[in-house]
Amino acid sequence: MLKQNPAPALFTTIVRWVLLPLLLSSVLHAAESKEPTPVAFVDYKGEKLPVFNGIRPITSVPPTWPQGDHGSREPGHAVVAAVVDPTGKVIDTIVVESKPTAGFGAAAQKAVRKWRFPKILQNGQPVRCMINAILTFELEN
Repeated sequence: MLKQNPAPALFTTIVRWVLLPLLLSSVLHAAESKEPTPVAFVDYKGEKLPVFNGIRPITSVPPTWPQGDHGSREPGHAVVAAVVDPTGKVIDTIVVESKPTAGFGAAAQKAVRKWRFPKILQNGQPVRCMINAILTFELEN
């Protein structure tokens, strides 16, 4: 009868339960700690703020349909720039674009003021920044 060498099974166990989790942990940590790259810098009340696109809020409130536009049923969208403090709280909003009417921008702005974003890090420190948010409006049938 031929005895099997336990070394391959031990090696597989070590790789599966020790090395693989360590590797995955380091990869996930690197992905989490990656700092976003600003798309631009803008002057906001005398302060140069980095601007970011594509940052998802941690908490968000959906916008309500603009008052007075219920009869049109025409879809719309708004782009809102949110000024976010180092803790992720929205401290100011600016409507960048609102179509087809200004009501969509006002409704989007009201919603975004209640949002909360993750802390944005630059050089390892949380910073005040501007985050662009695109909100779309469509009525369901």
